[in-house]
Amino acid sequence: MKRKIIAITIIFFLVSGAKSQIVEEIVVWGRGTELLGNVYSASEGVVGYSDFSERPLMRVGELTEVIPGMMATQHSGSGKANQYFLRGMNLDHGSDFSVHLDGLPVNFRSHAHAQGYLDLNIMIPEIVERVRFKKGPYFSDEGDFSLAGSAKFKTYDSLEESFIEVQTGSHHDYRLVAARSDSINWGTLLLASEFHRRDGPWELNEDLEKINLFLKLTSIKQNVNQSSVISIYDASWMGTDQIPQRTILDGGSRFGYVDSDIGGQSHRYSLVHTRFDDIFSFNFYATRYGLNLYSNPTYYLNDVISGDEIEQEDQRFSYGSSGYRFLGKTFFPANWDIRIGYEVQYDNVQKLNLFQTASRKRLNTLKSDTVTVASFSMYIENELLVSDIARIRFGYRMDHHRFDIESTIVQNSGSQSEMLGQPKFSVAYPLSDGFELYLGWGKGFHSNDARGTTINIDPISEELVSSVNVFASGKGSEIGFRFEKDESFNIAINYFHLDLDSELVFVGDAGTTEPTDGSRRSGIEFSSFWELAPGLAIDLSGSSTDGKYTGTPVEQSYIPDAHDFTLSAGITKILSENSSFTFRLRHFGDAPLLEDNSIRKDGTTLVNFSLSIPFYDDHLTFEILNLLDAKDNDISYYFESKLADEVSGIEDIHFHPVESRAFRLSYKRTF
Repeated sequence: MKRKIIAITIIFFLVSGAKSQIVEEIVVWGRGTELLGNVYSASEGVVGYSDFSERPLMRVGELTEVIPGMMATQHSGSGKANQYFLRGMNLDHGSDFSVHLDGLPVNFRSHAHAQGYLDLNIMIPEIVERVRFKKGPYFSDEGDFSLAGSAKFKTYDSLEESFIEVQTGSHHDYRLVAARSDSINWGTLLLASEFHRRDGPWELNEDLEKINLFLKLTSIKQNVNQSSVISIYDASWMGTDQIPQRTILDGGSRFGYVDSDIGGQSHRYSLVHTRFDDIFSFNFYATRYGLNLYSNPTYYLNDVISGDEIEQEDQRFSYGSSGYRFLGKTFFPANWDIRIGYEVQYDNVQKLNLFQTASRKRLNTLKSDTVTVASFSMYIENELLVSDIARIRFGYRMDHHRFDIESTIVQNSGSQSEMLGQPKFSVAYPLSDGFELYLGWGKGFHSNDARGTTINIDPISEELVSSVNVFASGKGSEIGFRFEKDESFNIAINYFHLDLDSELVFVGDAGTTEPTDGSRRSGIEFSSFWELAPGLAIDLSGSSTDGKYTGTPVEQSYIPDAHDFTLSAGITKILSENSSFTFRLRHFGDAPLLEDNSIRKDGTTLVNFSLSIPFYDDHLTFEILNLLDAKDNDISYYFESKLADEVSGIEDIHFHPVESRAFRLSYKRTF
């Protein structure tokens, strides 16, 4: 109740005093942004503006699905970070895909649940202006967790219209969001607030309560841009985790559950300040974060009396800064454009704990650690203009990480540090007006969990175990082309190759991830956009990937959850001001669940629909999510578990279904 009162009060404040204005609506498609001459690969791009506002979303994490080939799924409650997939990789909760929001790194290092934990619930979709995305390790300014790709989301500095929007939908889904922006003496102030309450189609109500508060102050003075962002996120939820397939064969519901205690609560409070001009950029951020997450993937396999329920606890402060500067031409040839940059980050993880629990009560401490992660990175890159023939960019990045771990198991305490150098190289070659070829090569990495670099004794089995390196590195290459016809049509196709020293994969009986063998992937990706007529646009993108473990027998080389095919398509028509419709199709191909490919997960196909119409001076939006009511699965794993009434453990497929068909109605008033 307290959260509801706060949210309603803030929203009232946002819209009170707002002045009515007449704004001529102009449709701007981010996918139509002209990129020739500004990018170095066929797989990077920009999406935003109407691409976001017209897209029906099941969950916030689906904002990443505007990136060609990217998929976001879920295997538990909405308050938890999504599962992400790109380039045939199961990125788990973010291990090899990095995201920044207004300069704030969203991924977490040495997280209690998963390395690179990427929780996008801190974003309010309605105020996200655009996202610039890249794929592959060819970019000097992209570091940890960026082997598969990266994305930089930017919110609006100001809104054309302030608004308040009320949403209601199937399964007790209620959402209230409002935003306004005002000019003040020293810039523009943007305020936004979101409150979301839902139960979902699950037999165990999700009972999600989420609140987001957002404040952004921007100013431009003497060509210097500055912005300061304060964001507050708080959520609690119950979660229906993946369930064993055998419960369905015995007559159970696809939306059933095994443990009624799954779920958690999380908060994140952040401050970001950015200052930049044409030659210089500086950024500083600070974050306070907390998570208490309850899981039980194996039920009664390890403890037949109390069960296998666990609580993962993470409490931390994170600080950091990044920046770059373009060097002048005084000491360099006129066709050189040199940039030097840095990144520094310090994570003080005060609680990094794992407890055995029952009914969310702590029974036993399995792990209790405090961790600090300090990193410093520098890079230099030079963009060389070879007359009108080509653009060549080469760079070098150096990352240094230091881990300090204090564990209740003395043998697992200690310090580790490592430095990693990564060369980068890209070429852009224009063949003709509107047509450009690209070639890229580079090395990258993801850091490993700090605890794994000093571990000597498994805290549960008490057996001797081997530690891992600070970095898991990889290298990739790509060749492709892009064709553009003004802002109305573009197509990009690329072929990529990616080698990783180590994978991070989900381990069912531990409910977490662990490093495995190296891997090799190659594949082809394409994306296209076509504005057939003013206000009528279609987009189509997809990927086909082949991935295998290296250093293992061929018959045991399949990578679990490595989906080899994706397809996304959409058609949007702007009928008039405040009137439009959208159809979107999303197909996620099948995948092996075991290294020998003897068991596979079926593909998933979803269709969503959205219709917006004027309503007096306001407008209504009607959405149908999972229009065809597909009975597919969001995620599937294969591992051993034991239910309370079973004599011994059983290896089985464990799945989390896609949500059933849902209807949603939104009323939006603008000021």
